[in-house]
Amino acid sequence: MSAFDALRIAGSGMTLHRKYLDAVSDNIANINTAAAPDQEAFKERFIVAQAVDYGSGTGGVRVAGAAFGSSEGKLVYSPTTRSPTRAATSGCPTSTSAPR
Repeated sequence: MSAFDALRIAGSGMTLHRKYLDAVSDNIANINTAAAPDQEAFKERFIVAQAVDYGSGTGGVRVAGAAFGSSEGKLVYSPTTRSPTRAATSGCPTSTSAPR
């Protein structure tokens, strides 16, 4: 393995970590997002990582996709808006799609 292979493998790990931090920051920014009862609540995003085949000499990791949490939320009455809203809640990942 050459020095360039090692740098490429490290770069793939940094790319995965950046995608992970993007998802975490998006989840934190929208933690208190509220929606009307007839709208879908915010879905938290999880990054799914996959190891690249080390036997081929390429090695590293890649983003296999993004999993999204439940959008069910909980119904909360807000006296300032005088109407119920649906707040996002944590849940298990329910679906997978391609990364952003």
